[in-house]
Amino acid sequence: MLLVKIRVGELLQDLWSLGSALLLTSALLCAVCASVAAQAVAQPVVDRTEAPSPYDTASLSGFNRFFIPAEEPKTGRVIGVSGTITGLYAGASVALYNYWYRDYDLGRFRTFNDNAEWLQMDKGGHVLGAYFQTFWAYELFHWAGMPKGKAIGYAALTSTVIQGTIEVFDGFSEEWGFSGGDILANTTGTVLAAGQQALWDEQRMRVKFSFYPVDYDGINDPQLVARSQELYGTAFAETLLKDYNGLTYWLSVNPSSFSPALDKARWWPDWLNVAVGYGAEGLYGGFDNHWCADAGLKPEQCPEAQLITRFDVPRQRQYFLSLDVDLTRIETQKPFLRTLFGVISVIKVPSPALEYRSGQGFKGHWIYF
Repeated sequence: MLLVKIRVGELLQDLWSLGSALLLTSALLCAVCASVAAQAVAQPVVDRTEAPSPYDTASLSGFNRFFIPAEEPKTGRVIGVSGTITGLYAGASVALYNYWYRDYDLGRFRTFNDNAEWLQMDKGGHVLGAYFQTFWAYELFHWAGMPKGKAIGYAALTSTVIQGTIEVFDGFSEEWGFSGGDILANTTGTVLAAGQQALWDEQRMRVKFSFYPVDYDGINDPQLVARSQELYGTAFAETLLKDYNGLTYWLSVNPSSFSPALDKARWWPDWLNVAVGYGAEGLYGGFDNHWCADAGLKPEQCPEAQLITRFDVPRQRQYFLSLDVDLTRIETQKPFLRTLFGVISVIKVPSPALEYRSGQGFKGHWIYF
């Protein structure tokens, strides 16, 4: 009876710690948004140095005019953006918990060195997440009329809070832990987006991803099928988030923005990018391909009779060189389309690609996604 009371007390203490940490990060994000709104009210007029609007507003519909960035802070827009970011943050936190953490026990906050896991594919996900969160937040604050410097600062802080929430979840999960490598990857993504906006007032290099659903049933190996379902789930949204075997992360560079001569050349479109990608295959475990038939036990805790070892499945790194399209550089007089292009610019456009796979050499793809 005493032991039960102690364990219940420890569980309540851990739940209290997790709740307090999440409440703190939520309060910090709310404070950021409230500060943005307060400054918009206090400083309704701002001297802006950005170029004038490229649109012929007289010929645009009211729907399209809505998507034109304000030239000075508009209180309604700033409050709307702040509320939207806070609401999306809350919804995303719940979804992330349900898809990723719900099936694992909570524990005391701990750190964990996971830098060698998943052939670093998880770190690519952190860079991607921090990058596009910073970029999208900047676009929202810019649309609301915030000055460039403040919009960049608030966007970077917003991304840091969002990614910090993931680290809090990791820190209290028995399956993972607070990771310094994740923090470094998050910082890389945030700095890449914020730094380019500050330096060039545009994104000359974009972090993107591509994904294809892996046909595990086609492998005709019941062990690997069961393991993939245990790790990555079966729903498309879940595999899109988790399945490193189907994900590729890209750094898409716009050569024209770095070369005035190429920018003037007719044979190279302004919107054509060169992309380098990184992926992996054969991942059925974090560090290697062995696991316990009892999903509740780690390999080091597993009885020998239940330990499954699949070192026959090679874990392979993949490197890609491909072309891409920077949708935001496609000329359009429709602000809605320009906004839409910015939102979906996180997705790599399917293109021919050259792949180098460790141990197998080069392979060409007419279309790779």
